[in-house]
This record gives sequence, structure tokens and C-alpha cells, in this order.
Amino acid sequence: MKEEQMTLTELDAQKDTASCNICYARNYESARDDAIGEKVNRLYKLSIGHTGIMLCDNCLDQLSDMLNTARCLRDHTFQAGAEVWVVERDEEGNACNVSGYMFLAEVGGRVIVTPYIDDMDDLDGIMEYHVEETAENYDTYLSVFPVEDCWPTQEVAHAALNEERGGPETDKGFHDDAGGYHEGGCGWDPNGHFCGECSCGDCVQCPIWARDTMPGGND
Repeated sequence: MKEEQMTLTELDAQKDTASCNICYARNYESARDDAIGEKVNRLYKLSIGHTGIMLCDNCLDQLSDMLNTARCLRDHTFQAGAEVWVVERDEEGNACNVSGYMFLAEVGGRVIVTPYIDDMDDLDGIMEYHVEETAENYDTYLSVFPVEDCWPTQEVAHAALNEERGGPETDKGFHDDAGGYHEGGCGWDPNGHFCGECSCGDCVQCPIWARDTMPGGND
């Protein structure tokens, strides 16, 4: 019996006219004005055993992202610069919160992360910020968590938090030790000012709050 295989091949639009099975993008010109799906240059055929699935570039990218997420869930592995969601714990080790960070490295089962700085979401820009902070203050804002508390999506991290707590979260908002308030992924600083999207979940760990409370920080 022939062993089933998985293959991915690019279709020859001159020979194989087809549409994406997900979004109906097509590799041919249609005579109909109301044709479903946009015209694209490439389509791919993903063969899984005896099943063939047609995919455009966009849907293939989505599939790749889903597979990477599944791989992260299975292996708890992340790429530098990737978003990582952490189930944070209190001093007694109890799971208490979920916050988003940028992944930097993993060492010995511990994950080194950085909060997002201002509006930056690129690895090089954030690392340059840490270089400057280290040069000026011989200190910077990094955190370390056990790899088993790190997840690739916010939804999966909240599911892990809920499972450990024994049920779904009932209180969506909370105050941190500094007096800041956090709810639905957004935050208000201890003075009550709205900060917008908050990836820290704790004003004590927030580089923006630390900067603004330093002498001359707002000058």
C-alpha cells in the first residue's frame, strides 16, 4: 500500500485554472462582472493524502501562521520578536493575570521578554532602546518567566489562566500594586489617565510610567 504524503505545488495557470478553496481567489480572468474572488497570479495545491486543497498566497500565509501557532503550543518555542502572552503569578506562585510581551530569548526553560516600548513593534527598535537605557542607567526593562507560562496567543493564555483558576474569569478589570487599572487589554495609570492598549498589565513594570515618574521625566 502506497504511503500517503503531503505535498505543496504551484499550479501552472496556463494548464490548471482553479480557485482558492478558502476565499475563491482565481488564477484566470472571468467573463462575468459578478465573478466571486479576485484575480491572482498564483495558486497552490496542498495535497494531503487523497485530498487536494487550492490556496492563494494570502490563505497560504494564514495557514502558515496557524501551523506556527500550533508548533508554539506543542513545543513552547518562539522566534525573537514574536508576540508572547504570559500567565503572570503573584508572590505565592498563584496565576493572577495575562500580559503581552515581545519574546527575546529562551535560556534553560526560562523566557526573556520585553514590554512593548511606545508604539514600537520591531525587534531592532526595541533592542536599540534597551541599549540606550543600559548605557544611560546601567539598567533596562526586561522580564523572565518560566516557558510553561508563555503562550503564542492571548486567547490560549487566558484559557490556561482559567483552567488553573478552576473556571472562567469573572472580574475583567483589576488594580495593580501601583494603583493603575487594567481592563480588556487597556490601561489607566495611577493618576487615572487613559494609556490606551497596555501590554504590561502592571504599572510597576511599565517603562512609560517609570519614565514619567522620574524627576524631569515629563520635561
